[in-house]
Amino acid sequence: MTYFEDREPRLIGLDYGTVRCGMAIADPSGTLASPFAVIETKPLETLGNRVLETLGGKPALKLIVGLPLELKGNEGEAAKNARMTGELIVSVIGCPVEYIDERFTTAEMHNARKAAGKTGKQRQKDIDAWAAAAILQSYIDREKMR
Repeated sequence: MTYFEDREPRLIGLDYGTVRCGMAIADPSGTLASPFAVIETKPLETLGNRVLETLGGKPALKLIVGLPLELKGNEGEAAKNARMTGELIVSVIGCPVEYIDERFTTAEMHNARKAAGKTGKQRQKDIDAWAAAAILQSYIDREKMR
């Protein structure tokens, strides 16, 4: 996947995982989220720099991080790790961060990609980026309703 050609800041979505992080990017109008990249989470100390590198050093308007809440809506260890990771990344890329509930996002994307005829191997390769796109699109849609 390639990054945008212009220098306009874009909304960036992140699906945090202990192994991989999926990234998504919004179109210039901030209307449509698209899967963008999947990067390894570890080593965590360099994740922010790797996100910046993946973005080609171009500006982000805001980082939207999926918050994996527990079924009852409480923040468990995974949500705390997602918050910590979001703060780490924005300390490097220099934009605000916002967190949004992302329960079931990856499972929903697996089902959608399966329905689209993608094999398990094809889905596994980019599912994190698709989950990030779902997280970012959810944020975009919510903001339109305000």
